[in-house]
Amino acid sequence: MRIRTVKPEFFTHPEVVACSIPARLLFLSLLTQADDEGRLYNLPRKIGGEAFGDADDVDVGELLAELEQRGRILRYVVDGKPCIQVVNFRKHQAIPPTKSRPSVVPAPPGNDSADEVQPDGSDSAATRLPDGSGPAARNGTGNREVEGEQGSLAPAAQSRSDPLFEAFCSETSVDWHELSDARRGAINGMVGSLRERGATPELVAARAEEFRHRWPDIPLTPETLTRRWAELGQHFTRSARRGPDRAMEIAQRAKEEAHAGL
Repeated sequence: MRIRTVKPEFFTHPEVVACSIPARLLFLSLLTQADDEGRLYNLPRKIGGEAFGDADDVDVGELLAELEQRGRILRYVVDGKPCIQVVNFRKHQAIPPTKSRPSVVPAPPGNDSADEVQPDGSDSAATRLPDGSGPAARNGTGNREVEGEQGSLAPAAQSRSDPLFEAFCSETSVDWHELSDARRGAINGMVGSLRERGATPELVAARAEEFRHRWPDIPLTPETLTRRWAELGQHFTRSARRGPDRAMEIAQRAKEEAHAGL
């Protein structure tokens, strides 16, 4: 943890105000957790512990996805290690050269300087990997993760497709073939967050179906499904994991209950 500077205008910046209050608090914590080049390893459990103490009801992965969508951070992978770059970190943090220490965290692909990272991620859209999009994502790859050497979840080698990513896009009416790099990166972050919570393609289908019947007036989008994920799961998470047939059976029951006014 390090002492950092926060300018007064931070609190009224449009992109900051657009973030949820927990995301704003997390971003301020990231400033203190990042090294002198604005980088840190993407370890949600460790990051959450530093930012929120022993609070166990905060979804750090979802908050990181929100910050990335708003252009506050860039998530990427180098040599299998998940990393985070705070966007324009050195533009706002005045660190004397005599006190600045080189980062041990790899720079974003195609960038050696934190000053070169742009909020929309355009600097390295062609080389960034799942959490920030890239060639693997454009081939339909989502955010497949395995236990990494950093002690948390790290993206694994990419296959040609990711069923969870594709199911998530399909259920929320997103054509992943037509996504911009920035939008793909944001959706990948949401998929990664749900994956950490045990999501499967069948579970996505079941909860999307329940969502449609519980909230018919609310558009089913990647953001709304992610935001209400745990709330939906209170009713049939365990059953939905038994398989697609059981998941659909439970979803049908939810539909019937909704029509009955229960």
